[in-house]
Amino acid sequence: MRKIIEKAGYLIISWTIDPQDWKPGRTPQEVSQKILEEAKSKSIILLHVHSNPAPQALSEIIPKLKERNFEFVTISDLLKN
Repeated sequence: MRKIIEKAGYLIISWTIDPQDWKPGRTPQEVSQKILEEAKSKSIILLHVHSNPAPQALSEIIPKLKERNFEFVTISDLLKN
């Protein structure tokens, strides 16, 4: 399937960090910890908007990553670099 997609001229982009926020019982603290431990330059973080811990975790993740001089960009901008 991958070869067919690439042959058609599409680029496959996947995440590099999966905090598994979809798992039942996962807490915002667990989601935050996983992301903060694994985040590095050009990381792509998978979060599920409707997952209970994700929105709460973001209130901790974003400020802490900004303190570490992370910049939040679109995938298009990420691919330019």
